Amino acid sequence: RSRKLEDKMLDLEKANKGLRESEEKYRDLIDHANDAVIFFEKTGTINFANPKFYEMTGYSIDEAKKIHVSKLIHPDDLDHGMGYFTKRLAGEKVSRNYELRLLSKAGETVYIDNNASTIEKGGQIVGILAIMRDITKRKRAEEALWDASEKRKELETIINNGPAVVFLWRAAEGWPVEYVSNNVQQFGYIPKDFYSGRMLFINMVHPDDRERVTAEVTRYGQEGRNDFVQEYRIVTESGEVRVLDDHTWVRRDANGVITHYQGIALDITERKQAEEEKEKLQAQLLQVQKLESLGTLAGGIAHDFNNILTAILGYTGMVRDSIADEGR
Repeated sequence: RSRKLEDKMLDLEKANKGLRESEEKYRDLIDHANDAVIFFEKTGTINFANPKFYEMTGYSIDEAKKIHVSKLIHPDDLDHGMGYFTKRLAGEKVSRNYELRLLSKAGETVYIDNNASTIEKGGQIVGILAIMRDITKRKRAEEALWDASEKRKELETIINNGPAVVFLWRAAEGWPVEYVSNNVQQFGYIPKDFYSGRMLFINMVHPDDRERVTAEVTRYGQEGRNDFVQEYRIVTESGEVRVLDDHTWVRRDANGVITHYQGIALDITERKQAEEEKEKLQAQLLQVQKLESLGTLAGGIAHDFNNILTAILGYTGMVRDSIADEGR
């Protein structure tokens, strides 16, 4: 009997040792986990939290154990978060995984991907074990991407409702278009005409201006310019001739080789027509002024000539009277 008792004691000691080693192993895994692990009771009081939780929220071990779980949840997510916990504690079947925002001790928002499971004892739910993964960086990146997307949409709306057409074309033969704003429709084209390759940018330029425009672009590139302004005519889809004021920026690769041109083209046809009309009116006014000056000169000559004639006539009269007196 003594031998059997000793064997049982040894077995129990081995079992306890194995249990302690197992507990230490899992404790070590939890303590060094990349995710926060917390357990809170049905009352909402935190009973356990690993170091990652303290790192994530800024609360110490003693502080965490005094905090009700509702105090950790961001105010805007409180109804959602506590509603979920209430349903879980009530035994309702809800998703174990969801996103939630926490509020750190410093008042900073922490985005988490939460995976929660109910813990039972004696067939009764006693609390919830939650594994929280910090996804703040990912959410911030998503928000930044969303903001950038919204700003891009806003910018495109502004451009597409404005008079200037934005182009991006490659520095290749014919200048293939990689981007054009939707308001190119004011010239009768649609972006697909350019993206499909049916239309090259150079094809839109008036035939009589193509050589000059191409030569200028080549020369500006050789001079190392980063931007330049050109005026040239284009032909719309309907065959109408329009005049563009094009401000172009040059894109180069790491080796300084030109890869693209990006331009903002504004239709200045009406302005050019107004300038031409102004020049015509100024020419007509100058002609009138010349005629008026000629008339004034002619009037002055006539006046002087009349004075001379008057004097001659006066002398003639005197001579005639003198001859008449001598005849008497």
